Amino acid sequence: MAPWNATLLAILASSWSPTHVKRHSMRFGPDPQQRVTAFIPREPGPGPWVYFLFGGGWTNGSITSWSFAGNWFARHGIPAVLGGYRLAPAHRFPASLQDALMGYEFSTGHAEELGIQARSAVLAGASAGGHLAALATIELARKRCARSADDLVVLPDGLLTVNAPLDLMETMMPSGTAAIETLTGHGRPWPEADALTRLISDPGASDLMPRTMLVQGQLDELVSPVVAQHFADALNDLAPGRAVVVDAAWKEHSDLTRLFLDRDPQLSARVIDWLRAVGPVG
Repeated sequence: MAPWNATLLAILASSWSPTHVKRHSMRFGPDPQQRVTAFIPREPGPGPWVYFLFGGGWTNGSITSWSFAGNWFARHGIPAVLGGYRLAPAHRFPASLQDALMGYEFSTGHAEELGIQARSAVLAGASAGGHLAALATIELARKRCARSADDLVVLPDGLLTVNAPLDLMETMMPSGTAAIETLTGHGRPWPEADALTRLISDPGASDLMPRTMLVQGQLDELVSPVVAQHFADALNDLAPGRAVVVDAAWKEHSDLTRLFLDRDPQLSARVIDWLRAVGPVG
């Protein structure tokens, strides 16, 4: 969630560019961040495609600096679309959430142009991007719940978050509050931007929430390790068995990049196996 080291991310991006990945970029709005880039494996494996939102404390980050994550999915045979969104403080919440929804819906509507063949989709994100992915998933479930079953709202079949701040109201670490205040433009409380609050405020839509995997570092200094469990417990109370928490023995918040560089092979394998098995609930 804290501002990322741009130099480090640039190194990661440039060091992980397999030649067997095809890239396609498209814009869905006038702002430079309102674009998507697809990372398509030349030989896709079984499973869904992933719409991934990058981290950076809602104020930093880009598709380019997070291309290592897109390459990681594609390297494992999973098509991925990295989605951009407008950044705070120039664009306060809910601009970033609006862009997360717009980018996802744009990608589902332009799947052929982007090279996506898989039908099932997973919304995913790391850090601040995981927060936006969870909010977008909840909002899509709400939209579908409020409309007819044959509505054009395309629900994802999975939600994957990594070190995501999903409970802003009670369990944010002190060092992370400044980033949230920059996002929203005010101090506590932050119910309008809180994923857990939105989840429990509309239990009728919970049955439409997809299978969910929440990866959380146990020594995260920005997002309390209990955040993922709070969100999973709430979702499982509303829709039993829907969410699973995966604990990672990482030292710091930024160590979440270990997943996307295969430096935690056991965890990487577990996440990839879960992704490949994702399908419609029921």
